[in-house]
Amino acid sequence: MILDVLLLSYFMLLFSFQFFFRFSPILFLFCFYFVDFGFLKKIETLFVSRYTYIDSWIFTPQHGRVS
Repeated sequence: MILDVLLLSYFMLLFSFQFFFRFSPILFLFCFYFVDFGFLKKIETLFVSRYTYIDSWIFTPQHGRVS
C-alpha cells in the first residue's frame, strides 16, 4: 500500500517535472538520468521481487507453501 502511494507520487512528480521542463528537454533528461536512475532501479527490484512472489504464490500448489 505504501509502495503504491510512493509510486503514484513519484509519477506525479515525474509528470510535473516534464511539464516544467517541456521547453528544455535536455535539462529534463539530465535531471531524469541523475535523479531517477538509482530510484528507478530500487522500484524495479521491489516490483520484480513482489510480483515474482505473487506469481509463485498463485501458481504453486498449496499456495506457495513448500511441502
